Amino acid sequence: MASYHFAVQVLRRGSKVDARTGETRPGASAVAAAAYRARTVLTDERRGVVQDYRHKGGLQHAEIMLPDGAAQWLGDREKLWNHVEALETRKDAQLAREINLALPHELTDAQRIALVRQFVGSEFVSRGMVADIAWHKPVAEHGDDPRNYHAHIMLTLRQATGSGLRRVKTREWNSRELLGEWREAWRDHQNSMLREAGHSARVDHRSLAEQREEAVQRRDFRQAARLDRLPEIHVGPRARKIAQRQAVPESHAWLVGPRRPRRQDDPHRFGFVHPIVRETMRVEAYERRTLDYRRIDQGSRVDRLSQIHAGNDRRLEDWLVRKERQLARLSRKLDRWSQDLAFKLEGQVGGRKYRWLRAQKAAAEKAERERQRQKLAARARRLQLIRELKAELELVFIAARGGREAVLARQRQIAAWRKPMVRGWERDRGEGRRR
Repeated sequence: MASYHFAVQVLRRGSKVDARTGETRPGASAVAAAAYRARTVLTDERRGVVQDYRHKGGLQHAEIMLPDGAAQWLGDREKLWNHVEALETRKDAQLAREINLALPHELTDAQRIALVRQFVGSEFVSRGMVADIAWHKPVAEHGDDPRNYHAHIMLTLRQATGSGLRRVKTREWNSRELLGEWREAWRDHQNSMLREAGHSARVDHRSLAEQREEAVQRRDFRQAARLDRLPEIHVGPRARKIAQRQAVPESHAWLVGPRRPRRQDDPHRFGFVHPIVRETMRVEAYERRTLDYRRIDQGSRVDRLSQIHAGNDRRLEDWLVRKERQLARLSRKLDRWSQDLAFKLEGQVGGRKYRWLRAQKAAAEKAERERQRQKLAARARRLQLIRELKAELELVFIAARGGREAVLARQRQIAAWRKPMVRGWERDRGEGRRR
């Protein structure tokens, strides 16, 4: 079914340093990012590089949406993002805001394009942003999931005017409240389009815990059981490709963000160092924030996702065992309550005498069951006694058989002794007769 995905990031020039190896990765380029997402060729005038991504597959459609009154040359992708690069002078400047959307695979291509256009037009372009949109479809040759339809939206951080982009950025677009409104609006647009297309699938932008709490409040325990799981994490294309090569992807720790002065009055966050000791140790006065993905991912994102799946399976299995026990208890209670109710109803219909007769009958049945139980117990005791007597007789027979065999052996031994004696006696007797 359709899944909700709304990821926002700000493209910036700042580099990223591996805290473990010291490896430095360059920051983003708006021209390169636009060329990659639109699968086209663009010239980065600031760096003097031609970015050519036409060999990449998966592009379904790409276009630029302009607000009312904006200069028409902003609709040229190369001019637009080179203009953005020219406006930014800082080495750690923020270039653009990118939003990655997962599109419902239940819809057709035309419906998905119309869905993104409506959402972008009402939430971003109407506020004065220029939106560069690229619709991507799954590529079977790359091992993509056949349902992985998504869209990349690159938004300008400045409002568009008749002469280009404003010199001053619009800071109001950076608020968390507005981000929450965008996430909720994307949910509403998807559900509206799915409803119009006749699909029963729906999406929700809230966390699993919030959805489950609401399901419990409206007593929809079946939905609450479906939502009782740990949320999955996103595995990027690099980790997926490494895993497809049967290698082990490994997460790293990165130094991110701008260089900030160390706060010596905060011993818990940065580590307190006395000024005299600082001069002796020559500790750097500035530092960058460390983002340790090794601790977050617990090894790698692929391993972490596998652990989450295994944990969800165990949670589901434990839940099923608990529910089976509860169902068995409820079944026993229902049987007992049914019997009590039937007895009461029959008593009300038959009257007091009927209840007395029913009680007498129940007592007689109970006594009969007790007699049968005692009879079976006596029979079991007799059978046990017969088994014991049989065992003793078998021991006697074995002993008697052993004694008989001993007697026969003794007789054979005596017979063996007597044979020479008989022969000697007969010989002596014969000689006497001859005399």
